[in-house]
Amino acid sequence: MKRILITMFMFLLLSGCQKPVEIQYQAYAIGFGVDFIDEEYVVYVQFLDFSNVAKTESSSINQDKPVWLGVGKGNTINKALINIYKTMQIKINFDHINSFIFSENIIKYKLKETTDSLSSNYNIRVHGWIYGTSEDLEKILTLKMPFYYPYTSSIINQPLDTQTQVSEVPAIDATKFLIGLGEATKTILLPRIEITDNNVRKNELKFLVPYLNGGYFIKGGNYIGFLNSSQLNGYIKANKQADVERSLIQVNMENKNDPVEVELRDPKTKLTLEEDNFHSKFKLNIKSTIILREGASEVNQDALKHKVEEKIREEAFLSLKSGREKGIDVYLFEDYLFRHHNKIWKQHKFQDMFKNITAEDINVEIKYSHSPNKVYKSRSK
Repeated sequence: MKRILITMFMFLLLSGCQKPVEIQYQAYAIGFGVDFIDEEYVVYVQFLDFSNVAKTESSSINQDKPVWLGVGKGNTINKALINIYKTMQIKINFDHINSFIFSENIIKYKLKETTDSLSSNYNIRVHGWIYGTSEDLEKILTLKMPFYYPYTSSIINQPLDTQTQVSEVPAIDATKFLIGLGEATKTILLPRIEITDNNVRKNELKFLVPYLNGGYFIKGGNYIGFLNSSQLNGYIKANKQADVERSLIQVNMENKNDPVEVELRDPKTKLTLEEDNFHSKFKLNIKSTIILREGASEVNQDALKHKVEEKIREEAFLSLKSGREKGIDVYLFEDYLFRHHNKIWKQHKFQDMFKNITAEDINVEIKYSHSPNKVYKSRSK
């Protein structure tokens, strides 16, 4: 009898899940967009198409694939989602969402309401990457990938891959974004997605693709302003928060017509505060290594080092100045002051200190590393 009871108990433990749903009978959401138009939320849910995740050796990899998109409207995000639930025909699985895209209307006017709604929705786990855009969300979420690879391989879903080839505005993790909204001294950079047809062709036809250009700045949950990639060039190249692996810097040298090019590798930034009896002053310290690239082996290496340091300082200050003109603390000086010099922060001195930062307060130190063609610092002319 005892054996029978033990066997029955084991069967109960090993009986499996109740009401299982087969994998092929679920709609897997991978992208999520939110807009606010005419006093209504418009929600876009992008779904994975299984025909577009075949192995690369499959003969179908270069065939055009559909993009599935659910669209719902309502006076709340949840009501908009209910309209999608009602018409999608099969159960929606939100476990694989990897990107959230907010329109400018959401960022400027409805950011708190939107993040509160998503965070409290038991169906949706807010993880992956978050972006903003001024483009049509439906157009972004229905773009095709070159070679018809799955959309999960796009720059929106795999932003860190491109940082190994080109430095750009850093993507922000959804969890980090949500935490940052509640920190009153922290300025958050939300990358902006734009669409272009200038660079990729399918035969002779222009091919629409997304790319990142600048970002929206948010502080305390409120929108502050926008800076494009050109204005953020110094921040992107020299700030450790940007997850930069490599970026190119061009400088003009005497007696040389073409610009000289070096590669900036793994920059490190550090904020410090200099104090005396009368003043407190911010300092931005940048350290990096450089690799010699085009034309760099043909010039005096000490002169080149000085030129590169000046160029980094100039571009870093331009990013700081561009942000300061719009009330944007690009390098997070206030957050540094709040965390490491709280007494000074409580004295409400930040604004005056921030306003008085000059290019001379940016210290740049670089050192040479090996270049691909084995040119070293010791080789100077």
